[in-house]
Amino acid sequence: MTSPADAFDRRNSLTYLSLACGTAALAAAADGRAGMAGIAMAIAVIADTFDGRFARRFARSADLQRFGAQLDSLSDAVAFGVAPALCVLLLQRTPTLTPGVRMPTPARGES
Repeated sequence: MTSPADAFDRRNSLTYLSLACGTAALAAAADGRAGMAGIAMAIAVIADTFDGRFARRFARSADLQRFGAQLDSLSDAVAFGVAPALCVLLLQRTPTLTPGVRMPTPARGES
């Protein structure tokens, strides 16, 4: 029997970082912390930029390559699909992001 920890592969560490930052952006936005959500999204972008190149530096089996490709797709969907959309929705519920600055919403008639 194999351990779930066997699925963790150092070759995918930047992909895991991107996935974690996308999730962290959602948590920060839910807490109303727009700056932290933005920083987490920026780190996700940087990690995603280099994850493929980093993974290709190491030899691995075809199964690990397929797993890495699926993990990268999941990470991209979370960090660049779900997280930005939900961050905007969650942050729109926050009345003020910083003192004196409000996020424009169509419901208020602002653009």
